[in-house]
Amino acid sequence: MKFEPDHFRSSWMARYRELADLMYTVRSTLRSRSVLAVSTLNPRHPISEDHRRMVRELQTQGHLTSPSLLRLAVQAVLFGCLVLLEAGALFYLRLHFRKELVRDQDAPADLVMKGYAFRPVEPDDGNDFYYGTLFDDLEERGVRCVRLIGDARGGIDVEFTRAAFACRRIRTLPELVWVSPRVVIEEGVRLLGTAVQLIAMGRARERLMSDFCRVAAAGSLRRHPLRSALAYHVARAVVKKLRPKVFLTLFEGQPWEIVMRHGVKDEHPPCRTAGYQHTVVMPHALSLIRPNTGSWERSVPEWVLCTGERTRDMMLEGHAPHLNRFVVLGSYRHDGSHSVADGPAPARRTVLVLPEGVLEEACLLFGFAMRAARLVPDHTFIFRCHPRVPYERVSRAMRQRPDRQSNIRVSDRASIADDFARASSVLYRGTSSAFYAVLKGLKLFYLHDASHPDVDPLFELSAWRETVSAPEELKVRLNALASDPREMLERPWNEACDYVRGYTRPVSAETLERFLFEAGLNQGEPLRAGTSPI
Repeated sequence: MKFEPDHFRSSWMARYRELADLMYTVRSTLRSRSVLAVSTLNPRHPISEDHRRMVRELQTQGHLTSPSLLRLAVQAVLFGCLVLLEAGALFYLRLHFRKELVRDQDAPADLVMKGYAFRPVEPDDGNDFYYGTLFDDLEERGVRCVRLIGDARGGIDVEFTRAAFACRRIRTLPELVWVSPRVVIEEGVRLLGTAVQLIAMGRARERLMSDFCRVAAAGSLRRHPLRSALAYHVARAVVKKLRPKVFLTLFEGQPWEIVMRHGVKDEHPPCRTAGYQHTVVMPHALSLIRPNTGSWERSVPEWVLCTGERTRDMMLEGHAPHLNRFVVLGSYRHDGSHSVADGPAPARRTVLVLPEGVLEEACLLFGFAMRAARLVPDHTFIFRCHPRVPYERVSRAMRQRPDRQSNIRVSDRASIADDFARASSVLYRGTSSAFYAVLKGLKLFYLHDASHPDVDPLFELSAWRETVSAPEELKVRLNALASDPREMLERPWNEACDYVRGYTRPVSAETLERFLFEAGLNQGEPLRAGTSPI
């Protein structure tokens, strides 16, 4: 890849690509939706714990540690119990909301927008975590929209479902209530069959493939692939009811996305599939930049909505065999503001610590920041958690509570813009929020840890970004930043802002109209998938 830095051409990335080739071989050979639902078989960002562990094993011992047949048998029994529990929970959920399921849900829609909600008490606040105000913007242009949401924290929850059905300003449907208990059991049986197929496939192969197939078999007997498999039935049920013209999902390379595309097309082939690349594009996110080709699966959506020209260019080459189209939509997280007033403010002496929505990454960043905070008592550290991994969960996983240190604050601000406004720098690893921190004048400090893969989304940026690997190193850099006059900082900051503006741009009336035209949701003649991408 032309956009790879040195550490992505390392042995770590070579090993990861080797694993990705095995994933794609399995997916191409075993023609089953259940295979597509297995997290272990989907290379993406954030990197799954399965993939991290396998790369570590290949680097340290030269082979994978695969589970024994006895362990797989025990896991299969436990998985069967899990399937029955999930079926029972969904039976209760559907019984509880049987009236809502038949009430005014047959009204057609032009576009279904699949996402997640983090705050089940406020799913109707009009500013979606992923899609921003896209719903309102499309409704104003005469597009009838429905928001299909799942609980980002993975529950089968009555309160979450009730809050979704209670939405009036935004037509919202909770996803799991569309799944019958019978389907849960059927998909559980299919996943058990997939595990058997994977074991059988590995027997006649070389050791690496054999071990990998057993690891994937274990990975298929978990809650995550079961939920991803159910996404197929959610998509079919919703499309059957609403007959939309476009079905829009996120485009992160998650297993449920590809499973949902199969459900949409199997139920209503004229419905177009679209994916919104709302977050970073990384060299290891191979589902985005090098999707499986020559396979039976629907590896990519017919339309990809991008945050900017740079992310489009990163994906374009790998998508060429699929003949799908790209539209630069922009990001609702980019408010379009960029002025001298947003420039560097080193005198604030405040570090905003921004982890991804991954518990391991949050503990790594916060643990490092706690050690650094002791070395620079004249600086304040603000810990802001991703909604997917709230602070209570992170603090339970750490040996010490961060908020007990005098110069550490846990953010209670609803908007990240409020934290940007009181910080002078940001300590991060894989979060896309670092892009928007740049536009607000925050200096970037990327944490490199030799025991973890590098996941810097700003790996191409040479100005305004520094890498640290020890608390003492961060101390030196912070003290230097605090003493630098603002005039010296503005040139590298402006260079970084230029890069960010190519990577992500604000959603505008022009980009919205382009999407509507491409998808056939306006009065113009839509372009067909299969023509040259823009």
